[in-house]
Amino acid sequence: MGAIRSCATDPLDKASPPACRQKGGSMPRPNEIEVKALECSGQLLRFAAENKSGLPPAVVADIEAAWQAQAKSEWDAQIAAKFWVAYDGLCSHLRPVTVDTYQETAAPIRSWLGWLGHGPTTRARRWAMIFLAFFILLLLASLGVSIFVVAAESAITEVRSFTEKASNAVATIEKMIATRPATITNDSSFMDQALKPEEKTWIADLRSQAVSLWEALDGMHQKTNAVAIRKLLGSEYSLCNDNQDPMTDHCYKKGRLEIPEKIV
Repeated sequence: MGAIRSCATDPLDKASPPACRQKGGSMPRPNEIEVKALECSGQLLRFAAENKSGLPPAVVADIEAAWQAQAKSEWDAQIAAKFWVAYDGLCSHLRPVTVDTYQETAAPIRSWLGWLGHGPTTRARRWAMIFLAFFILLLLASLGVSIFVVAAESAITEVRSFTEKASNAVATIEKMIATRPATITNDSSFMDQALKPEEKTWIADLRSQAVSLWEALDGMHQKTNAVAIRKLLGSEYSLCNDNQDPMTDHCYKKGRLEIPEKIV
């Protein structure tokens, strides 16, 4: 009759019963895939805590229990099953983030600002800084455009106001000339000492309207030469030189404030 084997006599013998090997042999350990998943779960838990709340506490508890079982060499099929269910819940909670995408973006890489003493960074942080710089530039550009638009709108509003003032002055001058005293003709000199008081009054009023017209035209020229309007129109409406005529040249001749000598 063959010898009876027992756990006490040969606990590490491969022929011993499974129960003997579990009690006296090597302690149960998670396999290579489970070890890798246990390591990844820690990173994913931290990512979930920092970026996406709402992870069920039971998922965290089962993963914590799996870590303790691994540390205490108490790993078994039941703990493994609970761990994989919890790991599935963790991955589902973080979807569309996966282990591969997380590790790719979280892996340390050399910073572009390393020459300034900056330490390693990650792809996620690098892209975050790139988009932050882009949006700051976009914000500054939007601010510049807004300032330009406000300045242009203000100048255009003032030009319209000067245009209305000039139109009113022209209408008044035309009405005054149409209803002028009968003794004043187109060739009559406004400097004639023989003019009657009412004729001098009419001439003074006409001069006042002419000054208003010139002031409105000068104001229009000044506003149309504002930076915003020049950039908007792409050209400058410069003043006429001594040898230029506004009727034939693209220039502006400022109004004269002296008293006109006659109507024409």
